[in-house]
Amino acid sequence: MAETRKAQVSGGCRPGSRKRPSGFHRDAAREKPREATGAGLGVDCLTIHQAKDYGRLVAECHGFLSEAQLRAHFELYHGYVKKLNEIEALLRTTSREGASYSFAAYSELRRREPVAYNGTFLHELYFGSLGPPKAEVPAALRQAEEKAYGSWDHAMADLKAMTQSTHGWVMVTCELGSERVRHNLVHSEHDGGLFANQAVLLAIDCWEHAYFLDSSLRKSDYVEGVLSHLNWAVVQERLDRALLPAVS
Repeated sequence: MAETRKAQVSGGCRPGSRKRPSGFHRDAAREKPREATGAGLGVDCLTIHQAKDYGRLVAECHGFLSEAQLRAHFELYHGYVKKLNEIEALLRTTSREGASYSFAAYSELRRREPVAYNGTFLHELYFGSLGPPKAEVPAALRQAEEKAYGSWDHAMADLKAMTQSTHGWVMVTCELGSERVRHNLVHSEHDGGLFANQAVLLAIDCWEHAYFLDSSLRKSDYVEGVLSHLNWAVVQERLDRALLPAVS
């Protein structure tokens, strides 16, 4: 990432002046860190991922998402967390011998790992950015979108068009290095089309399970509800963290 420099607007993103350890921290400030055991992620150590509690959304999204819709969605998210733990545990003990594109237990675990991993973390980014309606958009975030897409209205129109283009995820990201805000359409099983070298600022779940109990086929109504219930301050916090220069 870029070295420490004077604050300036570059590519629409506002650099920070503080320093942080190398690596992008995904969680927003109000999201509690994931509890874990072991030295970290990987084949040779075990991390126990704990599903987060987003029960606050039942009240904060009242009138937009019903409790039944949210509880069903939470259950699906918990399933991804469970499978991620299972896959990572199996990767510790499964032999790498015979790894093959055609089939091998180790190979198949590695192929399915992104589904459970992204299914876990994209849901946390989605739930973590929802809140009460009509939150104010921070000026720096608005300026970043305007720099990238010409105007705030054009940026929102682009996001809405993307939501109608996928069964998957629509994300707002910040490209590391260039500091450009991008919109990223992710399809397939939470992994197809995912841009590299990005810090994810916002993830909008566009799968039917996110809205069908409440909205049926009215996907556009659901998208309007999401945009009106975004806590834009959380998105700004993620942008600020993405722009903090790494400590060498």
